[in-house]
Amino acid sequence: MADDVLSVKLEVLHSDVVEVKTALNELSKAITKLALVEQQQNQTAQALERAFKAISKLDDRVFALEQSAPKTRETSACFVS
Repeated sequence: MADDVLSVKLEVLHSDVVEVKTALNELSKAITKLALVEQQQNQTAQALERAFKAISKLDDRVFALEQSAPKTRETSACFVS
């Protein structure tokens, strides 16, 4: 009878170990996916930073053009007259 109890407990323990291995495998897959998502978010953040820098440069250029526009009109008016 002790052998039967030991055998059942061993089978239960084996079943528990299999469940733990399965859970660890799924956890490993989830962590890998999470790392990929993090990498994609970093790439997106870098792309946004580059876009904002480009927009800032364009904004500066437009501002400079807007500031020089009245001067350009005055200069052009002198040549047209």
